[in-house]
Amino acid sequence: MPIQQLMLGSTPPSKNYIDEVYSNYLHTGNGSSQSITNGIDLAGKGGMVWIKNRDQNDNNWLFANSLGIGNPMRSNSDGEKFGLGNNGISAFNSNGFTVGSSGSVNGDGEDLVSWTFRNSKAFQCLTYVGNGSVRTIDHDLGSVPGMVIVKKTDGSDPWYVWHRDLENATKTLSLNTTGGQSGNADVWNSTRPTATNFTLGTYSHTNENNKDYIAYLFAGGESTAATAKSVSFDGNDDLTIQDSTDFDLGTTFTWEFWIKMDNLQDWYVP
Repeated sequence: MPIQQLMLGSTPPSKNYIDEVYSNYLHTGNGSSQSITNGIDLAGKGGMVWIKNRDQNDNNWLFANSLGIGNPMRSNSDGEKFGLGNNGISAFNSNGFTVGSSGSVNGDGEDLVSWTFRNSKAFQCLTYVGNGSVRTIDHDLGSVPGMVIVKKTDGSDPWYVWHRDLENATKTLSLNTTGGQSGNADVWNSTRPTATNFTLGTYSHTNENNKDYIAYLFAGGESTAATAKSVSFDGNDDLTIQDSTDFDLGTTFTWEFWIKMDNLQDWYVP
């Protein structure tokens, strides 16, 4: 058993690498149709593509299969979904995506940038219908989100953002305005997200009855699980590992970890 797993007391998990779930890609438009090959399986897994024209004063366009890729959102606007159809993104592919003829995403000779987030343990995009009552929305991240962004798709309302570093769950940010955090307990019902759901209050901009919404969830929240893969040492025999032949490492090995010191008086590195 690898030493890392011995220390964590668990079996080795399945592996996902960053370039399988996220891509930052630059391309030059051709004004027609163009396949962007970034290695991300959007056809099989789904997710979101965020595109910005770097040469023009244009919108930030967010395409997601959960909403229908022909109906992107604009993060700089409080407007509803916009029907670009196949002129925007025409397909989510097994190794990227295909852009159409719109100058916003494929202007001839213009420089563009895209950020692709595949649905995974790091990101999830989902839709829901508001009901006007306090409720929870299930998600499949499998961990506590670090950030949740919600936008009404069939009406003009701001983008609302919860982030783990805001003061508390009564605070929220608006993505498409310049203001700082504001206090509105009715947005998230003063409840922090969990590893299985996030909570909505009665606020009409995020949970109006019979209105459609899209939510973007990013991992990175602080786990409250007893099996969380981190430890905090206070000098009172926090961690003991039994002897094992797995420690017979030979002469060539690397042991890697992150450590943050709260108070460092005496130190010793073997």
